[in-house]
Amino acid sequence: MARYPDDYRIDAITLILKNADRGDSMGLVGIAGTGKSNLLRVLRDDFAYRKRVLGDRSDTLVVTSVNAIIWEETPASLWEIMNDALLNAVERHDIFLPSDNIRSLTDAEERSRRRLGTNINWLCRQNGYRLLFILDDFDYVIKQGPLSMLDTLSAFRDDGNRDLLSYLVITKQLPHIVGYQHQLDQRSKFYDLFSNRIYGLGPYNEHDAAQMLEHLNNNHGRPLSQVDREYLLWLAGGHARLIRVLFDAWSNSPPPLREREALLQYFTDQKDISQECCRVLKNLAFHEQRMIQSIYADKEIMLTLEQANHLKYRGLITNFSPLSWFSPVFAAHLERTKGECP
Repeated sequence: MARYPDDYRIDAITLILKNADRGDSMGLVGIAGTGKSNLLRVLRDDFAYRKRVLGDRSDTLVVTSVNAIIWEETPASLWEIMNDALLNAVERHDIFLPSDNIRSLTDAEERSRRRLGTNINWLCRQNGYRLLFILDDFDYVIKQGPLSMLDTLSAFRDDGNRDLLSYLVITKQLPHIVGYQHQLDQRSKFYDLFSNRIYGLGPYNEHDAAQMLEHLNNNHGRPLSQVDREYLLWLAGGHARLIRVLFDAWSNSPPPLREREALLQYFTDQKDISQECCRVLKNLAFHEQRMIQSIYADKEIMLTLEQANHLKYRGLITNFSPLSWFSPVFAAHLERTKGECP
């Protein structure tokens, strides 16, 4: 069975590709573990999927992903990472960029920036390709800045590439909250590129979650029964990383009872699952953590409609009244910890 179905994240991927086709940038915000990296792989590598969405126009769209985790906190490092990613992407399209002639520049930052800008201009302005940079795990880059480095990303578009170059900025927190130190939402031309197109990425729908679990199950020496898989999907609530962690835990040490409350207790007690729930909490913004903690500090406190809508947008709750978290095992973890993680 294929890892991803033909209609995997169909709404999100269609939206992203059609924005890129127009040269429009956008932001995608999702809690830790919701499958952002899987989405990235489909966008970058699945040419057939791209063809289904864009038709013949897909042939001139180059999608490249930038892993910001390896950024070394300098502008030169960002330009080098982006340029390496671009070289890898054009290679998959059998496109060969011309050799650069700027090695003589002594300033490393300027040399890296010029090399990246030259390659973007050759690909887009001179040869008519459209280019989408996926800036993955970009929270820390936005937080550290400097603003001048971020706004250089906007400047690359101004150089005759306005309708051809776009960015998909993937973060765990809302960009303007991460970048509040430099007043990102008020002073950044880079932020202006996608500020009106920031979307929340929730957990998988039932179909995509079941497909992921089927893929894991078919590649495991001791597959789970259909009934066990249904229980597991209920526990995970479509959270990609929880599906994986629960599958490993269930395979290594099957629960003694198949009853919902017993399953919740059994798996909430396990270290790997507790750590994954804590990872979700720790990657939320401070005010979001405090909002959750206040719910469990005083059961009489009711969320405002604005707070509830925010939690729903973030993919943390599925219903306001009664309050329903995205995953029963995550809800059980909150009950136990009161939203506090060491």
